[in-house]
Amino acid sequence: PDVLEKLLATQIECIFNWSTREGWPMGVVMSCLWRDGRMWLTSGAQRHRISAIRRDPRCSVVVTSTVAGLMRSLIKPLGLKAAQSC
Repeated sequence: PDVLEKLLATQIECIFNWSTREGWPMGVVMSCLWRDGRMWLTSGAQRHRISAIRRDPRCSVVVTSTVAGLMRSLIKPLGLKAAQSC
């Protein structure tokens, strides 16, 4: 939980995912803020993602530690081996 909280608290971007009316997956990088156990995002009411989640509230948020620069600090506590980038 502490590692997860640290990851989310230092995050400034996420990928917000939803489905189109036809069922196709969509995703967009958005600014985000983690506060009080919730991920906060903002968007204009005219954006297609807003009408899409009103129609079908199933959506997801992807957070990656590489954006926050935490990958190396998370490797040791989790007991993982660092992968080499190509």
